[in-house]
Order: sequence, then C-alpha cells, then structure tokens
Amino acid sequence: MTVQATPPVVRQATRGRHTLGRHFRFVEFFGLPGAGKTTIAGRLALEMRKGHMPPGVSVTLPEQEHGFVRRQLCRAALILSQTPKPRFVLVCLRAAGLVARSRQETLKDSIRVTWNLWAVAADLFRRRAMSTSVAVLDQGLLQGIWSVMLTARAPCPSPAWMRLLAAAGTGDMTFVLLDVQPVLARRRLLGRGDNVSRMNSQKQKFDDDRWQAAARMVAAIAQELHSARPEGRTGRLISVFPSDADTPEEIAARILLRLESIIGKSDLS
Repeated sequence: MTVQATPPVVRQATRGRHTLGRHFRFVEFFGLPGAGKTTIAGRLALEMRKGHMPPGVSVTLPEQEHGFVRRQLCRAALILSQTPKPRFVLVCLRAAGLVARSRQETLKDSIRVTWNLWAVAADLFRRRAMSTSVAVLDQGLLQGIWSVMLTARAPCPSPAWMRLLAAAGTGDMTFVLLDVQPVLARRRLLGRGDNVSRMNSQKQKFDDDRWQAAARMVAAIAQELHSARPEGRTGRLISVFPSDADTPEEIAARILLRLESIIGKSDLS
C-alpha cells in the first residue's frame, strides 16, 4: 500500500489547534469560473474542521447543488423566509437597483443576476442566525456582483456595489480571491463538460476578449476591497495565486495559514 506524504505546507497549517477565533462567520471565495472555488472551498472547510476552530464552533461545508427546478424552489423558499427582516429587504432593493443601473444585455440576464444576489443575501442572513458556525462559501456576494458586471451594458461604479455590501454587512467576512490566469480558468472550465457557468454554456458569446474583460472585472473588485479595507468599509481580503501544478490541498493549506495570520492574531478567543 502506498501512503502519500503530506505536503510541507499542509503539515505547517495543521500543526496548531484552535487557531481561528470566534469573531468571523464567513469565508467567501470569488474568482473566474474554473478557478477551483468549489473544490478548494471544500478542502479548506475540511482542514478547518481538524481542530482549527474553538470548542463549540462548527464549520459548514459548501452545499451541494440540486437539479435546476429544485434549486430554484429552495431559493424561493429561502428568500421568502428572510423577507420579514428590514435589513434583508434593503439589500434586495439595492441589488435590484444595481442591476437596473447596469442595463443588462438581456431580460434573462437581469432576472438571473438579480435572483442570484437575492438568494445569496438570503443565505447570508440565514447563516448569521447560526451563532456557533463558520460558513465556507464557494461563491457569494462578490461573485454575484461580478456576474452583474459580466453582462452589463453600462458601467457598475464601485460606490453602487459597495452600498450593497454595506447593507449586507461584511465585517464578519473574509473574502478569498483565487487569482488564476484566464487561459487556465477557461481550460479547466471547458474540461468540466457542464453548462453551469454562462461562460461555458455560451462559448461563442464569451470569446477571448470577454474572458480577459472578465478577469479585469475580478481585479477591479479586488482593488476596491483593498482600498476600502483600511477604512473599515469591508471585510478582509486574501488573494491567492494558484498555478496549474498546485493541488487543491496545497492551496487550501496556504489559505488556512493566511487566515490564521490575519484572523487568529486579533480574534483568538
């Protein structure tokens, strides 16, 4: 039987115990489709479960996607369950305003991105009620904002989407950018063979130029978050630059080390 050795970076990340504090609630991934968000988010959640959280704090894995109809019914029920909360309604109004201002390419795009933002926001509000859990999300608010930009015919200035983040609240969030080259992300996405992403299901529409533009949008969001963080207007941001040779376990271990360095120092219980 062959036993695979644990990479050094993984050993280093798993050496400590209870190294992450109680005062953060979400680790949210964003980046280009094909960057590996779902796979790496799952690996990170598994590592965090191995004793890196204080006693009594659980880690929630990314949820598995259901079929299209069931997924939309679940989203509708989730959104309706949060409508009694005025803050959630404010987030929905700001999301709708952002989409209207962006002048989406088609009505279908407008409905899709608005519905997605509402569902993401509803999930955040629901999870905040779970006082002893930390959620690792393979996509969330930032990915939803990027989706709005992707098919916008008018500019989406940062103050517009920063107001959306402010309404949702991001002080308990750490964002993780998986910054991969567009050519690598595109190759991985094509290799998956599914049509979950618009950039895969509409290949003729999303050519090389659109992929490069999509990457610039990701970079613009990250730059705005870097600028806003010192002023306390948004959550923390970790940027990771995976290569084609990196395994998901190695990338997750690097992220965990970063989480421990920026969160553990100030938020240890």
